[in-house]
Amino acid sequence: MRGGDKKRMIAYTCFFKEVFERFMGRSSLMVLEYQLSKRLSGANPYELLLDNPQDFHRALASILGAEGSFMFLKLIFKHIIDGYALTGWNPDEFARAFISGGDEARRILLSLLKKLPIEESG
Repeated sequence: MRGGDKKRMIAYTCFFKEVFERFMGRSSLMVLEYQLSKRLSGANPYELLLDNPQDFHRALASILGAEGSFMFLKLIFKHIIDGYALTGWNPDEFARAFISGGDEARRILLSLLKKLPIEESG
């Protein structure tokens, strides 16, 4: 991974952690992170979310169930879309694409993130 890509990945993982915390609160996020870490063998859940959305969703679904994980993702994406006043994005479609996984999910996720004013540290 190139230096710029690594900085961007760090910025994106921090962004998602902040979004999750604003959405669900610090204590609930700590519980979710703990449960995810048990299912992900120590992998960083936010990096997995970016690298392999489908595996992230599987781990999330093992905690919240299929419907619960879909609703969680939909609400997270709605929180991002509404919070940044993005037009042309549908949280429902976004969550479906995310769950389907593969390169398309990653591509859509990165295209959304590139529209946001996320600063890379360093």
